[in-house]
This record gives sequence, C-alpha cells and structure tokens, in this order.
Amino acid sequence: LVAALRSELFGVSDPELYEFKKRGGRFDWRNSVPDNPGDAANSDIGGIFEHFHQSRELVDTLPAMTAIERIACSLGLPAMAGASAGGNVQAGSFGKAIELLRSARADQWSISRTVEYLGELARSEEPHDGTPARSFPEGPVRIMNLHKVKGLQAPIVFLAGPYGFAGYPPDFHIDRRRRGGARGYLKLSKSEGFARRTLALPPDWKKWEEEEEKFASAERKRLLYVAATRAENRLIITRREKGGRSNNPWAFFEATTAGCPVVDTQGNPPTARLPSKAETPGEEEESMIDTGAELERIRKSKKLIQRAGYARQRAKPEMQPPGGTLPGRHYGMEWGSLLHTLLETSMKAPAADLVSVARSATCELDMPGEFVEKAVDVVKSIAGDPENIFARARRGERFLTEVPFTYRQCEENGRPLLISGVVDLAFQEEDGWVVVDYKTDAGAVEEAGRAALTEKYAAQVENYVRAWRECTGETVKEAGIYYTEGGEYVRCFCRQA
Repeated sequence: LVAALRSELFGVSDPELYEFKKRGGRFDWRNSVPDNPGDAANSDIGGIFEHFHQSRELVDTLPAMTAIERIACSLGLPAMAGASAGGNVQAGSFGKAIELLRSARADQWSISRTVEYLGELARSEEPHDGTPARSFPEGPVRIMNLHKVKGLQAPIVFLAGPYGFAGYPPDFHIDRRRRGGARGYLKLSKSEGFARRTLALPPDWKKWEEEEEKFASAERKRLLYVAATRAENRLIITRREKGGRSNNPWAFFEATTAGCPVVDTQGNPPTARLPSKAETPGEEEESMIDTGAELERIRKSKKLIQRAGYARQRAKPEMQPPGGTLPGRHYGMEWGSLLHTLLETSMKAPAADLVSVARSATCELDMPGEFVEKAVDVVKSIAGDPENIFARARRGERFLTEVPFTYRQCEENGRPLLISGVVDLAFQEEDGWVVVDYKTDAGAVEEAGRAALTEKYAAQVENYVRAWRECTGETVKEAGIYYTEGGEYVRCFCRQA
C-alpha cells in the first residue's frame, strides 16, 4: 500500500506519509483516516483510500474486465501512457494489454488470476510485440520467429539466419491419439563430451521414436508453408555461401528458387539504428547496435527457439472434423474454430474470399492446408441454401455474430455468480430475437445421435436466452442449435404464446 501511495499514480511524498503516520493514521485502506481538519496529507490519503473502496465495489459487482477498465480510466492510465516517453507505443500497448485480458475471458478467470496475468504482462513473462496507437510514418521492421508470424503478412519478408538447423533424433514422444488425454514417453541419456550415452528407454522406443520423427517432419513442413506464404510482394531467402545444405533451414526452397535473382550482400553487415532497452520506438534519441553481433546472438539462441516449437498438448482429442485426421493429430477444436470464423465472415461479407480467409485461419490454428477446401465447401453449402437459418437471419431486421456476454445470474454465498459465453448468431425479427448456437463436431453427432445431443445442449441454449434477455432487456422468441454436419437447425426454445 505504501508503495502504491508513493508511486506516480498517487504521488504522496515521504514527509506526508510520515505526518499521516505520526497523527495516528494506519496504512490500511479499510480503516478510516484520522479526522484532522486542515491536514492536507490526511485529506489526500483519505481520498485515495476512498478510491480503493470504490474500486473494491466495482470488483465485487461487475465482471472482472469491466471493473479493470473502469479502474484504469479512473486512475488516468491511458492518458499517463500516452504522455510518457514513447507515448504512441505505450498507449497502444496499454490497449493491447486490455485486449489480451478480454481474449482470456473464456477461461472464466477470477479477479486474482486476472491481476496475476497483468503482472506477467508487465514483467514480460509472456512476451508480446508493442503496438502503436497510431501508425508510424514509415513501415516498421519486425524480427519474429515462424511460430509468431502465423496469420500475419507483410509486403517484404526476409527468411534470415541460414544457420543452426540440425536433425537430432528425438528424446521424447507424446502420443496424441489417445482418447481422454496424451501420454508421454521419455528417453533418458547423459552427456559425455560431444556425445550422449543412453541410460534408459521406454518399451517399444523404436516405434515411438519413428512416430515422433514423423510428427516433427510434418511440423517442419507446416512451418515452411507459413514461411513461404507471409510475403505479399517479395520473399527474400538467405542461403549459406559455404557449407552446403546440411545446416540450412531454408534448403527446402532451393529447387524452387533456382532461377530467381540473387541479392548481392558483399561486405560487412551494415550497422542499424534501433532503440535500446531504455528507449521506445518513436523517440528521437536512438542507439547504435551491431547487426552482425545481433544475428550471432540470434543464431546461438536458435536451439531454444526450436525447443519451444514442439506442439502443444491437444484438448478434447476425441473431437474430430469430417474426413478424419492426420496420423497422430486431432483437430476437433481447431475445426470448430475454423468453421466459426468462416461462418462469421460469410454472414458479414457474403462476397468475401473464403479460401484466403481459411488459409490464414488454418495457419493461425496450426492446421494442415488440407482442411481449407473441406471447410470452405461446408460453409458455401450452408450459405447457398436459401431456406436455412442463415438466409432467415439475413432477411431479419438485423443480425449479430460471435457476441460475447457476461452477466450476474444470482448471489452465491454472498458473492456474485457471473455467467459468461459467446452467442454464435442472433438476429432480430418483427416479434423478437432468435438465438442460434453452432455445433461442428460430426463425430459426436454420429456417436450420440442428434436428438440426444440436442437434449444435452438444450440447457446451454436456454442460458444464452437468459443472457440475451439480461444483457439487452429485449425479447427472445426462439433459440436453437445448427448442426453444420448435415445443415439441420433444431429448436430448443420457443416463447410461449
């Protein structure tokens, strides 16, 4: 509390803090401030304590994100960020932090977890690029690894650093085909000089080693696809002058680029002017950094980047998209996200190029390109049906897609119970709103049957109806589930006459 009082947020001086304590004040915002008329220090600290009380009330009565935004505005944080050194990036990055918190709302975080995540962002434990509030007059140059560029594009892209790639045999395997969760197999070895001595192996290790090598090969191909498709106008690929293909991660492209012009880069690398750690992009003062030394540092850290590139464990592996999966991987959740993205795009912009959107989405979701055509075909068949629920939505007075909501349902043990979710589609007709939830899991439909699934999800749909009423105060006349596999709309709720 004392640190907050002394900070630039409140600006209480040390003599004022001492005087407050000497007059009987306690550094506990839940206690009242001694009543000393004319004492400026007590008056100021009392006002700050009152601000804490109001903030606590916001946290207790509002969704976490709403409370945090109101508290931030009452403290003047957006204005403070904009007025600080490098204010353009500081203000934009502040807004980006708020958006990152919003994107995490689906995890139903508590206020304490939300504050913990804010600390991680502030300490850069979860790194993100800064974002300017307004565009710079000149285009920026961004240095990123392939895992970070998924879904992004730029007019000119350099595939830099043709060093450090080596194909070592795997020392672990994750079996991603198991229902109910993944299982890991670990090879234990010990370093002895430049070699490693094997200490212990799981049963059937040769089989698991081959499976992991297949997966790693497929992962490298996906990353190369990402690398090759980021450039809008020009792609420049670096290659080693000596040493051949063995350690060049871009060797895959050599056959394709054999007839392309070569960019001459003879001589020492130029010195680039980049902001130092203490400075922010956009400032007039700049520092000098040796690009050659920086590339050497990146080369040495490449092994860490590669280690970080192993695939994450998949949630809900039993969910499968139509047409099966690639060996060792399941894409049920990603398939649902892909269809949701394309359906939203199709509703908002019927003339949009769905293939381009699907390609970008599959890169972002780390899905193979084979799902692009499947997903586009599904969405086009849905959009082309003049009698389905989507055509009906377009004929309505207005429609909304992917609408997030949070509302307080009731009190539980004296604390608010907050319900959050996302309504896939809602449209308004003359006598009320219609709320629609998409279901994209074809495997679940085949296994349980459509009637059983509808009964299972009916309570969820009724929660959406209740949320729409609570948040908008308007009438919901109908709600239902749309099964993308088969294109069937099933009503779960209909207003009684």
